[in-house]
Amino acid sequence: MVCCFISDDVKEMALSMSFQGLSDSDIRELTGISESSLKRLRRTYHKTGKVSLPSPGRPCLLTAIEAKVCCLSLEAGHSLTHNY
Repeated sequence: MVCCFISDDVKEMALSMSFQGLSDSDIRELTGISESSLKRLRRTYHKTGKVSLPSPGRPCLLTAIEAKVCCLSLEAGHSLTHNY
């Protein structure tokens, strides 16, 4: 079994091919998606209406820029707490 990332663009293309009536073997040959991945893709699309499931876990509270500023401040020896 090979674990390989499949971009959303390729997933959407595979679904489009499927909706247009191409056979699974043709879709797999053209996209490189395995049979099980194609089945999983269709199941996900039918359940959610999207080609990918949302990432698990809690969303970030800080943006990437805010996190970088915090790291740079800590590296410079600054405290991130308020001195009331």
